[in-house]
Formats: sequence, structure tokens, C-alpha cells
Amino acid sequence: MGEKIVVSDLDLMEIYCIVKEKVDSIVFEELWPGFKRYDFALYNDSQVILNERIFPKTEEFLANTAIRYQGSLIAIWYLPEEMDLDVLAGKIIHEMFHAYQTECGESRFPEEVEALIKYDYSPLYLQIKYQENLLLAAMYERFQVSDFEKFLSLRKRRMMQFPYQYNYESGVEVIEGSAQYVELQVLRKLNQEKYRTTLDECMQRIQDKKNLMPVRILCYDTGAMLLTICSDNDLSVNRKVGVCLEYLLPEEVFRKITPDRLITADTEMEDFYRTEIQDFRSKIERIIKSSEPVAKGDFELLGVNVYSARYLDGYIYSDYFVRYKAEEVVTLYGNYLLKMRQNKIAAVYVDERAVSSAVEE
Repeated sequence: MGEKIVVSDLDLMEIYCIVKEKVDSIVFEELWPGFKRYDFALYNDSQVILNERIFPKTEEFLANTAIRYQGSLIAIWYLPEEMDLDVLAGKIIHEMFHAYQTECGESRFPEEVEALIKYDYSPLYLQIKYQENLLLAAMYERFQVSDFEKFLSLRKRRMMQFPYQYNYESGVEVIEGSAQYVELQVLRKLNQEKYRTTLDECMQRIQDKKNLMPVRILCYDTGAMLLTICSDNDLSVNRKVGVCLEYLLPEEVFRKITPDRLITADTEMEDFYRTEIQDFRSKIERIIKSSEPVAKGDFELLGVNVYSARYLDGYIYSDYFVRYKAEEVVTLYGNYLLKMRQNKIAAVYVDERAVSSAVEE
């Protein structure tokens, strides 16, 4: 097993140095053609370490991502508690890949806040997605051309019948799925056992219906597994980073594929969808009834935790943080419900019951 260290201001530098050594041992070109190393920062609630220099945390350091800091793109990772350091090295390089995408002028970054509001779920769409995911798992265990063709036929149906949802998810697969694939390749080089364990966990997640909503999180796994399966079986896959109109699967692979017309939503999927919507609606009602708004106005939304944020009935729910512009930029840490009016925030409610558990990666 990898090193696990309890994080404090005193040992954050020690962790940084260990992780830097692991990162420096990786040949980036072997992870993805053209990929290169970027600087990275680790931070907690009070301190930041960048290039072995420690300084007080500032507003720029928010979530796990790539940012432009003092003119340079860097990867950042929030580290408030213990974490396996092989895994952490992979996560850091995942974020470096986002820096690489940004530097290359990647054109397939989705409009996340727009999609949060505009994306429409349905039992049929979820059923098609779920059948795709089961085929991905089957192809990982034992690749068969017939399964791949069935997978493509399901994707083509989504592409034609649900173009907005398909394009959004395919964009997330390009951005996050590719970064997660790179992360997996780092683990493959650092520790084969952890690599296999992580792949198995990924397979379990994509076969679990409860992970279909919210949709964005699972795209990390489906994108990474699609790249893994295509790479392992010499299938055509699009690795271009930059200005590009195609997603991970090039258009040519769909040319001779007939869209599936047989899949319909079963009772179990309809019940799952109905329960998810009702549970979220109940959460919204509970928060509104149990607390007064902490802010009211006509605020510009600057950021939410798009990793797991959800929208329903004119409300956005975000865990970990929200950021908006009133007279000045305001960042609130915690779990919040936002009442939206014409794409502006009309009211902000805090969800005091919840505990933040997921952060944008």
C-alpha cells in the first residue's frame, strides 16, 4: 500500500516533496502524446505549497483543478486530510492534463452552468446510457466485436434522438475522461495493484444505476474506460487535444452503424428516475422551509461545484462552495441552494444538514 500521512501545516511540505518525486519519475509523453509536466500546488484551509515555497492560502486556490497563477498554468489540489500518495500523484497529473488542454486551446470544454440548467433527464435516456455502461464493463472483461458494435448503435441512437445530452456528455468524456485515463496510466506505472483495483472500482461504478444521476460524475469513468478499451484493442480513438469537432469516438466509426431502436425504459428505471427527482425536490423543500436566505438580490453566478451540482424547479444545489458577484465577489464554503431567476441568483440558502463530500476534479 502507498504512504498515508495525516495532513497538517507542518507536514504539508513533506507530502509535497514526496509527491513531487513521484511526479518527476513519470515520462509524460508515455501517458499521452504531446503531454508535458506543469508545476503544481498542494493546499489546505490555511497554507499553499508551490515549488517548495509555502505561503498563506488566497482566493485563487479553490477546488481541485488547473488555474492560471501569476501568469502560468498550474495544477492545484486541496488536501485537508490523509490520502494515498500514489493516488495523489495521479490526481495531480490529472489536473496537469487540464492545464495541457487549456494551453492547447481545447475547444470541447462544455458550458457547465448552461448544461446544469438545460440538461433534461428521462427514463428512456437513462436506460440507453445504462445499457451502454453494461457493455463497456463487458468489453473490459472480454472484448467482442459484436459488443462494440452494439455499444456504437446505442451511442448513435443517443446522438440522433438526444443531441444536447449526447454532446454535453461527450464533451465531459473528452475533458474529464481523458484526464482520468491519464491518471490511471500514472497508477499503472507507480503501482500495478492499485491500478487494477482502481479499474475494478470504476467498473463497479458504471454498472450501478444509482450513479446515473447526476450525469456528469459518471462521464469521468465512461470516458476513461472507453479510452482504455480502445487502446487495449487497437480501436480507432481520437486523442487530439486542441481545436477539434470530434469527440473520443471519431465520426467514421459510426458511418456503417444503425442506431438501436429496440431499447425502451423498463419499470425499474422509471422508478429510479421518479425517486431521484422526488428526493431532490424534497431536499429543496426542506432547505427552503427550514432556513431564511443568507443573501437575496440579483447576483451574477460565477461558480458552483459542477462536479456534483444539480438543478430542478428553478433551484441549483451545490456542495462545497458557491461563488457569485454582488457588489464584490463572494465565495461561500459549504452546501448551498440557489434560487435562480433569469440566470441570476435571487436567493441563497445554506443547507446546514449536509456535509460536503465531492469537489470538482
